[in-house]
Amino acid sequence: MTRRIPAQEWIPQGVILEPTALAVATSNASASVVAGPGAGKTELLAQRACYLLQTGTCPSPKRILAISFKRDAARTLQDRVVRRARERSAHFESYTFDGFAKGLVDRFVVCLPAHLRLPVEYRIVPWLKRDIEEFLRNLRPPAHLGTTHDLAALDGSVFMRDVVVGQRLPKTPVTPSTVEEWAGIEVWKYSIKSGSLSFPMIGRLAELILRESLQVLMAMRQTYAFVLLDEFQDTTHVQYELTHTAFHGSSAVLTAVGDHKQRIMGWAMALDDAFARFEQDFSAPRRALLMNYRSAPELVRIQDFMIKALDPNGAQP
Repeated sequence: MTRRIPAQEWIPQGVILEPTALAVATSNASASVVAGPGAGKTELLAQRACYLLQTGTCPSPKRILAISFKRDAARTLQDRVVRRARERSAHFESYTFDGFAKGLVDRFVVCLPAHLRLPVEYRIVPWLKRDIEEFLRNLRPPAHLGTTHDLAALDGSVFMRDVVVGQRLPKTPVTPSTVEEWAGIEVWKYSIKSGSLSFPMIGRLAELILRESLQVLMAMRQTYAFVLLDEFQDTTHVQYELTHTAFHGSSAVLTAVGDHKQRIMGWAMALDDAFARFEQDFSAPRRALLMNYRSAPELVRIQDFMIKALDPNGAQP
């Protein structure tokens, strides 16, 4: 067993961290970290995980949970931690948001209410705009709620975002008051019966499991002492509410990093300002990274010009 490194003696491995990044990596408090391209945001999380593991700040059997938006980012983060802290890397878990949610549903599906319980064999389907609009055209709503023309007029993407996965799932079936709500319930009925769900729907089921099963929620909170959130600018409302249910009010220390000026997943339900909500909900002060390790000086100058156009108060990289 490799000896623990005293916290005051720990140094970053393979890189030089700017003072703000070093302070975040070695902190025992939640933080929101914003930075531009090339600032080493994923590297910061890898160094933070190494610090927590190598100094014993995250002692066994506690674990570190890392969640990224994209699969390659989750894999990169896992690889960096394993390479630098191999002896303790078993206590580090790196997932995508979708993978994390699916893991919860697969393990604790019995905790779902009967009307939302998935079949053993289910599949992930994207529920594309044209698919949902075709499904809506084939529905026959109750006359007192609306008509087939009302359903045919709905935009499939907006309907999925705002109605089907727009709100946390209720534990018990509800009586619809509008034709849109009725159609949303029909989508869920069909998806559960056929075992065909999108990842946002899986996220809603995972959030319901944590919200309604105190035993599962407490087990999760007792397992993960630290949570690292990468690419946080692209977090969707489904993913944020899953994170909120899982860890809000717990003793877990959360660190979120991302580029708050580079939200590229708005079409995929990304929140307008996930950082502001995170900072308020988790009492996480905002920290800004200024170094750019990727770009040549002239590119940094051009990026600075664009940053100033977006945010006149933004710090110079």
